[in-house]
Amino acid sequence: MMVDNQRFKDVLLSLGAAMSHGVPTGLHRIQLQKFIYLQDVLITAWREVAKPSAFVPWNRGPYDRQIQNAVDALAFRGFVEVSNLVFRGTRNASSTYRLSSDGRNALGSIRKDITIEVEFALAEEIAREIERRGWSDIVDLVYAEPTYVSARNRDDARSLRTSDPNENITTQIIRAFQRAWTEGPTQQVSPDCFVQIAFLVLDEYRHSNKREKLDK
Repeated sequence: MMVDNQRFKDVLLSLGAAMSHGVPTGLHRIQLQKFIYLQDVLITAWREVAKPSAFVPWNRGPYDRQIQNAVDALAFRGFVEVSNLVFRGTRNASSTYRLSSDGRNALGSIRKDITIEVEFALAEEIAREIERRGWSDIVDLVYAEPTYVSARNRDDARSLRTSDPNENITTQIIRAFQRAWTEGPTQQVSPDCFVQIAFLVLDEYRHSNKREKLDK
């Protein structure tokens, strides 16, 4: 299978990782959007530590229309199975996605590329951390991601430039951890350690927001 669309790859990686870690029946539409958003943020940060996004701060959190277009196209081609489809009105529908057998074969094929294999390893680590917290909390986790929080607080309608390390606030936070590592005996951060630290940042932001609401 030729991955002729960047988001085709992202959908395959995210559904493959999620099906291995807590959601064998597949991801809902919103969960898919949020999972890929976390991948975009953390993969950019990982590239900085280990040496194009079109998300916008939509009313239900970061949303990229290209993801929906990609999963629809993959479903049409038989690589993704769609279930629990419910229409609630114009541009308002819910459904669940999982890889078909052809989709799993396609994922295995593209993972032969070492760059994609590294991204898939990170996607699996992200899925594992989400599974530990519960997939039902994925929206809260994304709402606590510093890049999104900053844009939402500014009421900024521009695209969230997660692929730009200088715009990706999570990358800037991870850089601080990296500086601490390089000053010590450990020169390289493992992917699982990196993702665990990133999720500790998300947890702290999430818990801080809850504390602020309780104080009001």
